[in-house]
Amino acid sequence: MNRKISGSAEPYEISRMLPGLLLLIYGLGMLGYLTVISWSAPILDMFAFRQTQTALSIYWIQKGGPLIAYQTPVAGFPWSIPFEFPIYQWLAALLAGLSRLSIDQSGRIIGIAFFLGAVATLYRIVARLSSGRALPLACAGAFVACPLAIFWARSVMIESTVLFFSLAFILGITQYHATGKKRFVFTSTIFAICAALVKITTFYCFAIILAMGLLAVLVRNLSTPSRKQALRTILAAGFAVVVSLVILMAWVKYADGLKQQSLIGSQLTSSAISGFNFGTLAQRFDIQSWLSIMFGRAIYQILGSVWMLLAAVCILAMNARYRVACVLLLLGYVAPFLTFTNLHYIHSYYQFANFAFLTTLVGLAIGSLTNKGSAGTVVASFAAVAVALMSWHVLKTYFVPTIRADQSRSRTIELARFIRKHTKEDQDLLIFGMDWSSELPYYATRKAVAVPDWLADENLERVLNAQQSFGSDGVGALIVCPNSFELKEASIRSLYDAIITKYSYGRSVQAVGGCLVHF
Repeated sequence: MNRKISGSAEPYEISRMLPGLLLLIYGLGMLGYLTVISWSAPILDMFAFRQTQTALSIYWIQKGGPLIAYQTPVAGFPWSIPFEFPIYQWLAALLAGLSRLSIDQSGRIIGIAFFLGAVATLYRIVARLSSGRALPLACAGAFVACPLAIFWARSVMIESTVLFFSLAFILGITQYHATGKKRFVFTSTIFAICAALVKITTFYCFAIILAMGLLAVLVRNLSTPSRKQALRTILAAGFAVVVSLVILMAWVKYADGLKQQSLIGSQLTSSAISGFNFGTLAQRFDIQSWLSIMFGRAIYQILGSVWMLLAAVCILAMNARYRVACVLLLLGYVAPFLTFTNLHYIHSYYQFANFAFLTTLVGLAIGSLTNKGSAGTVVASFAAVAVALMSWHVLKTYFVPTIRADQSRSRTIELARFIRKHTKEDQDLLIFGMDWSSELPYYATRKAVAVPDWLADENLERVLNAQQSFGSDGVGALIVCPNSFELKEASIRSLYDAIITKYSYGRSVQAVGGCLVHF
């Protein structure tokens, strides 16, 4: 890996940096623009279910809740249903506590900070593997110009956090390969642990691409003295990954034990949701899904057009120096779809885990053109402008309208206003018809039992036991939105009616946002 990707011997020229600088300036400008227009908006623009789940955890950490067994009070007493290790949540809660920022705003800032750290880290990785600044600038510029990345970097999500840790892991391994200094094995292991704990489905992508890259380096150096260093690097990377997985397994066991204690959490353990995460073989072999999602929706949100990808692949395929890198980057993009198929098909934000492989591929194509002299630099600059224009088109037509949509009259905000006015802070909510979403509990700043329509019968029966469901807290309001319980078999309907009767008895009722609120 110490062999240069570029191999160019021409001296450094400022003009060769122009394509990358254009993309970098554009991407940072768009990130700033989207952050400004969404600064005071609620985090209900896209996948509010997941954004508010993260924000709800941050809120209760800031309120003094447990730091490790952190609470996400939407699934019932004792309120802890941890998924990711809460590094991002800790930092967002700390920033909100030290400033006058809201949770929404502090979460955005932490996400953006990690994203910018990821940009800098990617630049350093490519710079380590190439000569000059043109290539790393082009890769960093294409990375930050990605419309999907720009949108989700300013959301209240863990995506940019794990992306930074994953890239930092790869950087550490490349530094160890180049220098042989053992301190880089230590830092790589720390970053691998953090990445795996925050989101293994993202770290997996980078671990796979690194493994393939190191094997390619080993094969290339089998007959040279460099093979010993290649083997040492493989062992170092393997050590970091194994340690991270061992610690991850311990965390998952601990987190599952906490989930088992709550009403809904028992159906959210790692084993319970594994089928949902991985999907089915039918999904993997469905060509229509490949065309509409993997090479349709996802490509559109990352690059704007599949033609952009095809052009980049053609450019790299004509240059022997970049062919292996091109293949590895394409495999890095495809592998998560074939592994965590259902997650990637349902949740478009999951492509934050692998968008960097495609943008780096485009960046390599643009950067490689600058090796062709002044004419190549001109072509590369026009290509960079084309990437920026395509990115702006996606932002303007797809992402920006969701940010600008007026959420002040949404069902969530209307219900939250009403609940804050008519209940006390130490009173909990019982919610039907909103799945197990954290949207209402977060904006109402109340703990809740949000009962999904798919809740197991035995767990639904437990809702009748207020002590089991809410602990010592009182129930401040029952919110009943349209749901499917009344369409189920007679025994379930009877149980549902008994729950509604118990928690609505003696309360006032009012229609709010299409739901009935008993308070």
